[in-house]
Amino acid sequence: MARQMLILFAVLIGIMLWFSGCATTGQSYQEEEPAGDVSDIDQLLGLGDEKQSADTQDDDRINEDDVLKLLGVVDEEPIQTTQEARLQTELEQLQTEDSNLAVKENDLNQKIQQQQNIINNRGTAGFSGSTETFASRYQRAYQTYLQHDYQNAIQQFEALLKENPRHSLSDNCQYWIGECYYGMAKYMQALIAFQKVFTFTQSNKDADAQLKIGICHMQLKDNEKARQELQKLIDNYPNSQYVSVAKRYLDSLN
Repeated sequence: MARQMLILFAVLIGIMLWFSGCATTGQSYQEEEPAGDVSDIDQLLGLGDEKQSADTQDDDRINEDDVLKLLGVVDEEPIQTTQEARLQTELEQLQTEDSNLAVKENDLNQKIQQQQNIINNRGTAGFSGSTETFASRYQRAYQTYLQHDYQNAIQQFEALLKENPRHSLSDNCQYWIGECYYGMAKYMQALIAFQKVFTFTQSNKDADAQLKIGICHMQLKDNEKARQELQKLIDNYPNSQYVSVAKRYLDSLN
């Protein structure tokens, strides 16, 4: 638009100059040669440099576009392609990690199963194996007693006593043998088993055994002997937690 206005302006000036020349010389109209093409007029009006500058700017813009294309800023398709490639790579990495985790989980489950098999084999090996300690086998026998499997518990406690009669838990084994017989209502066998507890030195089951001896006599309907044994508990173990229990049993016998 500005270019057209400049051309029009140049034409008007030319016309004015033509009329002015005619008026000064008084000569009639004569045909003259064209004043030149548009490019000459642009050059006269100082537009040539502007056009050259515009062309230079266009070239710079083209160069800039080329740089932006190289940087991946102008074209959206390469950016999208790059993002898709990156997402695909990340997806493949995640799939690989999932596969590795699955392998590790499988290995861990196998190790757990192997350990469980070892534990189960120890449990079925009985007391003849050397992989378990006296204390662990004692706990196994005690759990058998709690499950009211009295006969099996007796066998396990007796095996422990045979293996090591001087262990710190041996007196406990003897006491729980008495409890197993008592649980089966075999009061005479229970009485004998409880009396054997006193053969162990520094036993922590003396007061317990003394109470059960008195109770066994009550179950055997020997109330007089029961009174004697219960009173022995009160006299010999005054600080025992079973003293109050023994007194209640005594009151029931009176």
